[in-house]
Amino acid sequence: MSLLPDYYALLEVPSSASFEEIKKAFRQKAHQFHPDKYPENKHATEQFLHIQKAYSVLSHPKKRQEYHFRKFHEPLHLKEPNFDIVVSELSELKKLLYAIGYDRVDFDLLAFQLEQIIPFTDEFLLKISNASLKLFETDLLTCCNYLPYPVLLSLKEKRAIVFKSLTQKTLRLYLRKRKLQFYLDQFKLLIALIIAIGICILILKSSSH
Repeated sequence: MSLLPDYYALLEVPSSASFEEIKKAFRQKAHQFHPDKYPENKHATEQFLHIQKAYSVLSHPKKRQEYHFRKFHEPLHLKEPNFDIVVSELSELKKLLYAIGYDRVDFDLLAFQLEQIIPFTDEFLLKISNASLKLFETDLLTCCNYLPYPVLLSLKEKRAIVFKSLTQKTLRLYLRKRKLQFYLDQFKLLIALIIAIGICILILKSSSH
C-alpha cells in the first residue's frame, strides 16, 4: 500500500478529475482554509499548506502523472485542458491586473495564478494553431509585465510551465528586454540618489556660511 498522501481526497475530487475540476476544488478549499481568515488557527494554516501542495502536483500534468502512477500503480490518461477556457481566464486576469495597477499587485500570487491557469504539455501545444497561440502569447506577456524581472528569472530557472507556450526565441527576447529595463530602472534610482545627496550637501554647505 502506498504511503503517499491522497491529494485527490484532500481536494475532494475523483482521480479522473479534469484540470478545470481540480482548479475549482482548490479555489473552494483555499478560500475555506486561507490563513487570512483564521490567523490564530494552526490547523487551518496546516490544511491550507497541504491543499497548496496537492494542487501544485495535480495541476501540473507531468507531476500528476508521476504521482498517480506511484500512488495507484497504474498510468493516468489525462483529459486535455480546454484551450478556450484557459484563454478566457488569462484575458480576465489581464483585465484584473489593469484595474488593480502595478503598485498593488502581489507578485508571488500573480506568479502562482499564472501557473494555475496554464496546464500545457508539449504535446497539447502542438495541436493549437499558430494564430491562437500568438494571441495567447500576447496576453501572457502582458500579464508577465506586472512581474518584476527577478521573479520572472526565478520562474524561468524553475522551468515553470507558464513559459511552455512561448518559443525559446520569444522568451529569450522578452527576458532580454525586461533585463535591460530592470538595470535601467536601477541606474535611474542610483542617479536620483546621487542627485539627492548632492543637493543635501549643497544645502548644508550654504547654510554653514
